Amino acid sequence: MKPLQELLKGAGFYDEKPTGDFDAATEEGVRRFQQSEGLQPDGKAGEKTLALLYRRAGGFFPPGLTGAKGSTQ
Repeated sequence: MKPLQELLKGAGFYDEKPTGDFDAATEEGVRRFQQSEGLQPDGKAGEKTLALLYRRAGGFFPPGLTGAKGSTQ
């Protein structure tokens, strides 16, 4: 989860220090990002969410980031 938190932080949706835990702050960051992108804000970092985060990060995709909580949103 640390790479996800780093992407969210870089996009301005996560203010905490990346810990690697999918905590409430991470879920809220994912929800806020999803809402800003017109996705269903379910707080799950699935393929669509990760692809948009990747694009927002300018093509930087941290190694080992394949999805969080198994969602396809």
